[in-house]
Amino acid sequence: MDPDGRDVKSFLLLIKGPNHVPNAAPPELGGRQASLGPVTTSTGVFFVLNTQAIFDPGDNPANYEPIREAFVLRKVGEVAQHRTGRDENPDREQIVSRGDSQFVFDSPGAHVERGPRAALDGYLHYAFKLSVKDKTTGKVSDKTFYYHVRLVIRRGTLVDWTASELTLDQFNALIGRKDDNQ
Repeated sequence: MDPDGRDVKSFLLLIKGPNHVPNAAPPELGGRQASLGPVTTSTGVFFVLNTQAIFDPGDNPANYEPIREAFVLRKVGEVAQHRTGRDENPDREQIVSRGDSQFVFDSPGAHVERGPRAALDGYLHYAFKLSVKDKTTGKVSDKTFYYHVRLVIRRGTLVDWTASELTLDQFNALIGRKDDNQ
């Protein structure tokens, strides 16, 4: 229920097409990315994506801030790292509000600090939980969006990938939780 019409209606995961947040330019990507999808740099392998939060007509998406949690997995069910708050919430340049939508940029992947990209090898799993918070009231949306990015890298080359929306049950299974209250 959204009695006052001031909440996110739905979320979408955008994995191909134009990048709706062209000002985002993380240093590890070597500059701005015009398109969504896999990106290989001299030092890493990444997957550029946007999430889209859709609001009711007349509601201003700029009145909301995205709240994101990221889970880096060693393997399915085993969390290696859990990032929240300032460590994971998008920076201002990673967010664009347009029409009734708010777009958020992200680029999960891996890079090497020193040495050749060929040192990267294996499976990378990332699970994300996204909601929005009303900047005026501080209320966090009742709707939550879950998604997963899996990258398969062989000697520094991205050989396979998936990026998909998840149900709460799928998300919990992926990160090894029995329910969302843990």
